[in-house]
Amino acid sequence: KEGILGAIKQCSKSQKSTDELKDKSRELTENEPKPPRIPEMIMENETPASLRSKMSYMNPKAWLSSGIMTSEGGTFFGGHGMGRDSSLDYLTMLNCLWDAATIRTSRKGDGTFDVEGARITLGIAVQDDVLRHFIGSTLVRSTGNLARFNLNCPESTRGNRPFAPISAMPGIDKFEQHLIRLLSTYPIRDDLGRLDPPTLLLTPEAKKRWIAYFNETESRQQLGSDLHDFSDVASKTADQAARLAGIFHFWSSFGPESKVGFKAMNAACEVASWYLGETCRFLSTLPGDRAESDAETLISWILCYCNERVTNRIKLRTLQQRGPNRIRERQRLEPALAILEEKHHLIVKQEGKTRISVINPALLESPE
Repeated sequence: KEGILGAIKQCSKSQKSTDELKDKSRELTENEPKPPRIPEMIMENETPASLRSKMSYMNPKAWLSSGIMTSEGGTFFGGHGMGRDSSLDYLTMLNCLWDAATIRTSRKGDGTFDVEGARITLGIAVQDDVLRHFIGSTLVRSTGNLARFNLNCPESTRGNRPFAPISAMPGIDKFEQHLIRLLSTYPIRDDLGRLDPPTLLLTPEAKKRWIAYFNETESRQQLGSDLHDFSDVASKTADQAARLAGIFHFWSSFGPESKVGFKAMNAACEVASWYLGETCRFLSTLPGDRAESDAETLISWILCYCNERVTNRIKLRTLQQRGPNRIRERQRLEPALAILEEKHHLIVKQEGKTRISVINPALLESPE
């Protein structure tokens, strides 16, 4: 095409006809081949604008199925995308990508482009202190972003890692070969280039197992139950189980034409439950959160108890025996009571050998 354009200029200078050359140039433009989509499966530190561009089907080179993977999580959590002014935009965009939702963008200078039919996954290894700071300084929990991660907090093996020569690892080799086979499968796309994966269905047994897990984790979010203070992450655990079941199904070389069975779903629920426990364990150790949270849960339970019995007194022994499960032990109960005393919700007094909590009457329902 460049040669034809050059020839047109030469003909124009010599006042020769350029009609035929212009027709050829127009034909080349109309029949210009589309650039191939380039598999960029691994990204590390992308700005929100860059990620939108790379995940938009309107970008002819976009692969639309990628992962943000890094063993240095500080580059992700401390990058431009997680800055004070851009973190909310980035977190909500990641939520949309996790949900396979449509993201529409229209900006002056950049034009209009949509992210639709795209898939992204995140795999981030980060130091404990960095993650604690990030959770404490951003909206990662209130936006529901943390619930979309499977958090793992293994104990350090520092001091117990003596040198050992590398031996053959046939299991790892087999894993890698199978993974390469799966990644080599070309994604299914629609006419616009958007990903269009098939919908996986569940067998009746698998569906029954998933519903049981959903109902179990939902009931554990009630006031006084162990997941009440972690409902932001617990609310997505059944979704995580369904996604894991789909992964296990495909990993076992079952295609989309077959249904996800009980074995895959049962394993997925067990794994999702383990990750949920890990997340709750980590969040419960964040400074300043646990005692305040315990106090809120405790006073709600006490008010229900006292209103039902039309009283403003409750024995501490009753709290230890019948109160919210996670607050029954003294090391959790005493700090919560101290906070409630500071807020004038109750006072703790000694009557003989019995310790009694007397509730502020203003907090209780008036008897009819």
